[in-house]
This record gives sequence, structure tokens and C-alpha cells, in this order.
Amino acid sequence: MYQKILTSPLVFGDEIGSQARSILTGLLTRDPSQRLGVNGADEIRKHPFFAKHINWQRLLAKKIQPPFKPSVESVLDVANFDTEFTNEAAQDSVVE
Repeated sequence: MYQKILTSPLVFGDEIGSQARSILTGLLTRDPSQRLGVNGADEIRKHPFFAKHINWQRLLAKKIQPPFKPSVESVLDVANFDTEFTNEAAQDSVVE
């Protein structure tokens, strides 16, 4: 899976719109110097995907309700993550 992330081209289903494809491609560009946002967060905010749908002032003021709020028991609750990932040993992270 990790090798695919590093080398395979992005493939999108037909249900993913052109603006979503554009922002995902920009954010997932492998070369960090070419990635969307390399010139600052404003570059991402101004992308048509967000500019059309997000009122940044309302968002920063926390006046927008999230469409989905997962149930969690604590800040360490990982029940919403697939066990395929939570059971993996941490390799590149500092873990005490």
C-alpha cells in the first residue's frame, strides 16, 4: 500500500467532481515544492473547491455545524479508525 502511495498515479471515480479532483491532486502532489499550499494557506483557501463553499469568517468564529460529528469516548479513542492501521507498530513516530 505504501509503495502505491509513493508511485501510483491518483485515480478518481466518476462521483468525484472536477474541483474535488483538482484540490486533491494539488494537496497530494508528491513534490513538496509543487504542492498546493506551498506558498501559504491562502492558496488553499482561494482554491475554487473551498472558495465556493466555505465562509472562512464563519468557520473561524466556529459558527458552522459539522455535517458529521463522530462519537468518541475520550481524546485517545481510536474506534473510528480501521484496525488495519491501529494495530500496526509505529515505525517513524516517537512513541512512549
